[in-house]
Amino acid sequence: MTYNVGPDIKDNLSLLVKIIKTTSPDILLINESNWLAQKSLLLSLSVDLELPYYCFAKSSNKSNDTTLLSKYPLKDIVILKNFKNSGILCVAKTIDGDISLAGVHLSPSMEDIRKSEIAEVIT
Repeated sequence: MTYNVGPDIKDNLSLLVKIIKTTSPDILLINESNWLAQKSLLLSLSVDLELPYYCFAKSSNKSNDTTLLSKYPLKDIVILKNFKNSGILCVAKTIDGDISLAGVHLSPSMEDIRKSEIAEVIT
C-alpha cells in the first residue's frame, strides 16, 4: 500500500491508523512522512499497525520524507540520496521468498528530474 499523507496528518494519527488498518497491508509506503522523523512516533505507528520492520528516508527539502513499514524483515536497505524528495530501495524477506521494493517520492513538477530518478531506481 502507498499512502501520500501530507504533513498535517500528525495531528490525527488515530485516523491514519484506522484507515490503514482497514486494508491490513503487509507492506506500507508513506510519502510526505517528515513527522515520522521523531523515532517515538515511528515506533508507535509500527506497533499500532503491526508492521514491526521499518526504514525512514529523509528528503533534501525537509518535507517529502519517505517511510516504509513491513510485516516482513527488511534487508539490503539503500536510502536514495540524489532525489529531489526521497526514496528507499530494499528487499523484504517473505515466506515465499525475497521481494525487491522501491519506495520513492518522485519530483512533482519536473519531468526530466522524474525520468532521471526513475532511471536510478531501475538500474
